Amino acid sequence: MRCSVSPRHHTLLLATAMIIAGAFSTVSRNVSCQMEGDNIYGQRELYDKAWVAAFFMFLGETICLAIFYIKRCTTRRRASAASLGATAGSAADSEQRSTAALNDVIHDFGCVETAGSPRSTQMVAEDVRKAATGSLPYWKFVLAAIGLTVLDLMQTSAFNVAMVCVPASAVQIFGGLTIVFCLVLAIPLLRRKLERWEIMGVCFTFLGVALAGVATTVQRQHLEEYENAPKTIVGVLLVVAGQHFSGTQYIMEERLVKSQGIDPLMVLGWEGVCDVILSLCVACPLAHVIPGSDHGSLENYANSLYMSFANGHILAMNALYVLSILFFGWSGVTVEKLLTSTHRSLFGSLRSPLIRVAMVIMYYSTRGHSRPYGEPLTLYSLLELFGFGVMILGVMIHNDVRGFGAKATCRGRRGEEPKSPS
Repeated sequence: MRCSVSPRHHTLLLATAMIIAGAFSTVSRNVSCQMEGDNIYGQRELYDKAWVAAFFMFLGETICLAIFYIKRCTTRRRASAASLGATAGSAADSEQRSTAALNDVIHDFGCVETAGSPRSTQMVAEDVRKAATGSLPYWKFVLAAIGLTVLDLMQTSAFNVAMVCVPASAVQIFGGLTIVFCLVLAIPLLRRKLERWEIMGVCFTFLGVALAGVATTVQRQHLEEYENAPKTIVGVLLVVAGQHFSGTQYIMEERLVKSQGIDPLMVLGWEGVCDVILSLCVACPLAHVIPGSDHGSLENYANSLYMSFANGHILAMNALYVLSILFFGWSGVTVEKLLTSTHRSLFGSLRSPLIRVAMVIMYYSTRGHSRPYGEPLTLYSLLELFGFGVMILGVMIHNDVRGFGAKATCRGRRGEEPKSPS
């Protein structure tokens, strides 16, 4: 029995996978920051290693490239077998066998067709023979991947440093600013025309982000971490700057996968390869030579790598982080290809409640220990929750869910004639 998944349900499954994988990535990263392990000198030390964490993120993206070529080789073999079987029989029988075999390939790698919209054998065969970089020359694709890599490295570095300064749930809620940058940058870069409710939705999202920011700063002071208030502000500014880089990256990825028809696994995998090279050869060594409090460096390269692999509990969190980044990145770029980069940022923002619930459960499950994990609940969490609710309202208005956006702006879609009152 073959699968028959409609495009709508396929997109819903992708969004769900993206939200869950994104929540796992943020929680595992934050928990690893709160863990202690043996360092290279045999002493116990807190594993708040932002730059090495970026390396593990890029490693997860790199795996996508291996998956892409495995998928491509398997698809070519099955398509080749189908064509060889086709030449052995009659024309009618061969066409039927080729169609069945190629349909099996589609279903094996994520079928989205319905009975009412079948793809022809010729179209599938063309997809199999298509170049890995679409209509773009390979060297131009590599240059584009390097540009995306620089944006990704800047965004990831800002994000990982911010994770040490502010709670994970707050970092994720501040990440809602990506929608603002995606929407604004899409106007000049993609020549996208905005509906009125899309602008209103962004305004509500920005208000929700601001409320969450106030709640985060006040909550830190309420927990008697007054000395960390400047650190929290620096963390917030880093997240905002990172979201600008992230928004630019999303827009450029959307343009690449849509205009050139490149597989999301290929795009994300090459980004990961370039990121790993830059991380190991530039970012981590640079953090090692800059003076700081980590054994004389901003982050001691050798010590961070030693702690990452010599402590089993830290290694397990890093492995979970790599796998979750793999699924999160792939589903995100696929959403960009099927919908828009703005939708990707919207779906990414919706993981905040999962992160908050996971961190609270973790805190109250481990608060009997000398160093509990997670985040506690305070009265200011209500303000944070309200900010998240306002952000959800902005998402609903932006997407015009059940006509809610049009009703909120008292306007119809662009080009529609306004209805006269009856």
